[in-house]
Amino acid sequence: MKLPIIEYEETMGLLKAQCPGATRIVLPDTKFKLPSVALMREIYDVFWKWHVKLEGLTYISEYDCDNFSLSYYNLIAELRLGLCVGEIYYSFQQNGKWLGHAVGCFIGEDKKFYMVEPQSEEFNYHIPVNTEYLDFIKLEGII
Repeated sequence: MKLPIIEYEETMGLLKAQCPGATRIVLPDTKFKLPSVALMREIYDVFWKWHVKLEGLTYISEYDCDNFSLSYYNLIAELRLGLCVGEIYYSFQQNGKWLGHAVGCFIGEDKKFYMVEPQSEEFNYHIPVNTEYLDFIKLEGII
């Protein structure tokens, strides 16, 4: 599968521009393959059908948003395609209390940053407007 490639510097620039509140961005690789949104949607549908519906996986306190996000990421990593995918953690205040959430993410071939909510069938996720911090973004790619 021939996919466009993006280098480290451009990837970091895109993330800083599209996620200006990020306090920590981790890019352990120097090159990343950029998937189409259609490909990522197909992978997401497989994740949802297999991991959530067939296994009956649901939210519980021991298996919450970061576990769902990591499971989604691990499924994509197992494909060994070198896709520019990862996880993002963010914090926000609700009723005066700090809360956090984790979702999957990727940079598409259109060089836009996408978030995926692996706990629901919401594929193109948007961080709530009251978000104050993007705590962590980690993207993996190819060496």
